[in-house]
Amino acid sequence: MANQIILVTGGARSGKSTYAEQRAGELGSRRLYLATAEAKDEEMALRIAEHQKRRGSEWVTIEEPIELADVLLARRNQIDCAVVDCLTLWLSNLLIRSDKNYVEEKVETLINVLPPLGFSRRFSHQRGRLGHRAG
Repeated sequence: MANQIILVTGGARSGKSTYAEQRAGELGSRRLYLATAEAKDEEMALRIAEHQKRRGSEWVTIEEPIELADVLLARRNQIDCAVVDCLTLWLSNLLIRSDKNYVEEKVETLINVLPPLGFSRRFSHQRGRLGHRAG
């Protein structure tokens, strides 16, 4: 994986996933789509199916609601790029299932997997701290 992080943000159904998939197509052909959503109701099942259909067979898709760092580390030298969809759902999954210490450990582990890119790394840490203090 390249030492580059592109953060795509926006509201629900604003086109974040489509945009991220297009950008990933520019970064290489070995693409990983790491999906954190779980089909716990019919609406979410339909959204997941739409995403899968749109991506087609050009992607390796792994559905993992919790262990993002493990998946990224395991695939690190096998992919050109990864799209993680979505960090907000991932954090929600953690909070629903786990205690505070477990959540903090998982967040810190994921942050440490990300490439050490100076400003991007500092931004990521500070954004997390801001969210923690604001909550």
